[in-house]
Amino acid sequence: MTEQKHEIELWELADSEPEKFMKILGDYRQMEDRLRCRLVSHETNFNYVTAGPYVKHPMGDAVLFFDAGKSDDVRIEYHVSYEWAQKWGRSEQELMQTALKNTEKYEPSTFRNLDEVLASLAGKKLPENYQSEIPMYLLSNEEQTYGAIAVMYPEMLKKIRNQVGMDYYILPTSVHEVTIQPKYPFLDPAKIQETVQRDNRESIREEDVLSDHLFEYTEAKGRLERCSMTEKEQIRNGEAR
Repeated sequence: MTEQKHEIELWELADSEPEKFMKILGDYRQMEDRLRCRLVSHETNFNYVTAGPYVKHPMGDAVLFFDAGKSDDVRIEYHVSYEWAQKWGRSEQELMQTALKNTEKYEPSTFRNLDEVLASLAGKKLPENYQSEIPMYLLSNEEQTYGAIAVMYPEMLKKIRNQVGMDYYILPTSVHEVTIQPKYPFLDPAKIQETVQRDNRESIREEDVLSDHLFEYTEAKGRLERCSMTEKEQIRNGEAR
């Protein structure tokens, strides 16, 4: 991981030297490199969305934060309010663009085969020539924290299309990662979406839920968009006739 180095851990100053903390916070030159963005659910994180700069995304909202350093290897971040964005004298668009650039730089993406990830968690190793019957992949970052934002990294979706060799579904597994499922014709998108919704209710903490919907990326359109269940049903009905 590209590690960011700061002489001062801002979170320590927030309580110990609040005046110094506020002085640094008000200086955009010192804050610019600390800006980050997180892709979160609009419904679950409504307070963030209404209190500070954000960018709408099909999966949710990209919200502006800043890195305040680490405590016991845990990253401390603060939400950026409209008040501070205005004090910095920068447009919301510029702030979000800078934050996304920094996030990609300091939190590089990871793209891992799901079977390998599960085997590793179980303390096992897959056979050398192992091949998944229906391969799936996890897109996140090296810390596996708020890694869903990687879908917004420039050219990321196109790179994944080239790597998997076909159009694909995107399952919003959580705010920390998304699952990539190649679009094999025998797969039923409605059932995949049902799985996403069930996992959100039974397996994912409420604050980590990203979306209940299934998304897709097609080379023809070159963008991520919500997968239309109605459209898929119409195609299947047409093929049946």
